[in-house]
Amino acid sequence: MDTVLVVGGAGAVGSQLCEALHESGYDVVCMDIADPSNAHGVRHLIEEPNFQYVRHSATHPFKVNCKYIYHFASLTDSLYSNLERPVEVLKTELLGVMNSLGAAMQNGATVIYGSSSSVYAYRNGEFGTAFPSAHVKSAAESLCYSYFKEYGVDVKVARMFETYGRGMGPDDQRIIPRMVVAALQNSDIVIRDARGQLRTFCWVGDVVRGLMALAEKTRDHDFEVMNFGGNESITLEELAHKIVNMTHSHSRIINEPRPSRYSSSKIADTTLTERLLGWQPQVSLDQGLGYIIEHLDKRLKVESSIYKCESWIEFY
Repeated sequence: MDTVLVVGGAGAVGSQLCEALHESGYDVVCMDIADPSNAHGVRHLIEEPNFQYVRHSATHPFKVNCKYIYHFASLTDSLYSNLERPVEVLKTELLGVMNSLGAAMQNGATVIYGSSSSVYAYRNGEFGTAFPSAHVKSAAESLCYSYFKEYGVDVKVARMFETYGRGMGPDDQRIIPRMVVAALQNSDIVIRDARGQLRTFCWVGDVVRGLMALAEKTRDHDFEVMNFGGNESITLEELAHKIVNMTHSHSRIINEPRPSRYSSSKIADTTLTERLLGWQPQVSLDQGLGYIIEHLDKRLKVESSIYKCESWIEFY
């Protein structure tokens, strides 16, 4: 079977992609900087045949002989990284993408670059200089286009809107896991300018299915950029109330002013994706929330038991 490389394969999307590709019969190479013992999303695959975990930073060049390179090495999903380590964010994204594109040049692999809906904020001028996600994703897409035009690299761009699901841990600061963990712990859920701010959220399994279809699609000579996102619009306040109800939580929902760096409503337009790939989300928001609530509840209980366990020591 063909070999596939997933760069950033221990992350929230990358880990679920590794699992789906492995189940589909591919020989999967997962590359990430995470220690294998902490790579929760793929730890169960490490001893499996046709799966290899390589600890390597995408910021350093690498060579690989494979059919597809899925590039998901990124720090831009972390608010802390964006605000406190902008240089590291930029280096990880841009050097990583260049190295994946360079590796693809050497063996004719197809690159699927995991971009973000934040590029639309960049184009609309809704970004701040201290919040580089929009900048770096747009710059990385420009690199992909340049390698496509100048060197003929077969690269396709997947702009992912809010994605959630298994592979996310309790410390993940993206909207849904952050709200779910707060609700499970009966902590306050803080929302910034929630009223009227519409979002769409997509279950990671649906996104992974779309990414695999995009990789296998025959190119029609154009540089291909497609959106992947949910089809149910919801405000953040409505989302918070839904999560509180589903977890039977006593959390308070607190509204705060929106920071200037935050973009406005994020609604995924997947018309092109639906037409060219026949792709649509299959997991409803209620279903997906049920799945991630169960997943994070188990993770929290496991991690809590690790720190609260008692030891028996006998003294003679």
